[in-house]
Amino acid sequence: MNAQLVSKVRGAAGPLWGPLYGVSLLASDRSSWRFIPAWMRSIRQGHSPVNDAIPLMPFVATQWLGAHLSPEMTVFEYGSGGSTLFLAQRVAHVFSVEHDATWYEVVSAALAQRHLTNVTALLREPQPIDELSSTTPVVPAHEEFITDWEPGVCLNAYVETIDDCRDGSLDLVLVDGRARRDCIARSLGKIRHRGFLMLDNSNEPAFRDCLEITREYPRTDLRGLGPCWPPRRWRTSVWQVTSKVDESPN
Repeated sequence: MNAQLVSKVRGAAGPLWGPLYGVSLLASDRSSWRFIPAWMRSIRQGHSPVNDAIPLMPFVATQWLGAHLSPEMTVFEYGSGGSTLFLAQRVAHVFSVEHDATWYEVVSAALAQRHLTNVTALLREPQPIDELSSTTPVVPAHEEFITDWEPGVCLNAYVETIDDCRDGSLDLVLVDGRARRDCIARSLGKIRHRGFLMLDNSNEPAFRDCLEITREYPRTDLRGLGPCWPPRRWRTSVWQVTSKVDESPN
């Protein structure tokens, strides 16, 4: 169903759109039926990814994380949220960078409430372009499908935060924030041999170029129902990154 037709159907259905879409989604995606109890919990009053300490991504992607994370790992994420709390409860350390000051405070408060001290939470708001050197490439301060920024600012500081991590030191990089192509390009050298790169919303046409720059690595697509209302079926992709550096002992 193309976007124009979806818009017409949504308008005609009014408040029934959510339930009707949910039924059609589950009818076409039998594998998501097992996640209905988790989805129903996620839409109850007082529940949210941050309150429940779960990532805002398909349940099958959260299941993948639960199976692959281990207590000695170091993780870096672009875009904080319920995923920050989920990761912090399962790995040695999480570096989390956020572009929005208000949301940064929400997540920081949730970390403090749960006494999670193994997170380095970093705020990197959009900066004025005129602060950059004239030879520095500008990272536009907008998401590929959201353009809500004032002109004259960029996300260079946000993208470059991962530079403080040693090459090959990260077991997983999760990209679920702004400037995703630039974040991925900056991250690849920081991931250890056979470590993982995870990109949420990888089915979005706006992120096609993200798939292009990672094409040399094996990819696993994790599709299905995710938390919150209205019901959604989307895709998260994971790549296992192989290092080009010879790691054999001298």
